[in-house]
Amino acid sequence: MLYIKKVTFDQVLKHFWLEHSLEATHKKNTNQEAEELLMIAEKLFHEWNSVLLDQQDILHTILPWHLGCNGKTTLVPKSGLTVQPTFRRLVSKVNNIFGK
Repeated sequence: MLYIKKVTFDQVLKHFWLEHSLEATHKKNTNQEAEELLMIAEKLFHEWNSVLLDQQDILHTILPWHLGCNGKTTLVPKSGLTVQPTFRRLVSKVNNIFGK
């Protein structure tokens, strides 16, 4: 991981809101909960950094529970999963849908 620079919490929230609408239409939208977790992290740590991750950093990052397809598909189980097996699961699902 390569440290780039310190960033403010306002910058973190602005970027979060660009990628995660709090107004998503499906019932299982967890973006508000994610925003609340960012607020908790801000209260606990008060420090945010911009970093560049290499491939191994990314593949070994543990992802939190995540739903897709408007809440109809579990992309990451509640127990969490690293990027690498999550990617393999998604590729398998896509191949099953398209018959590959």
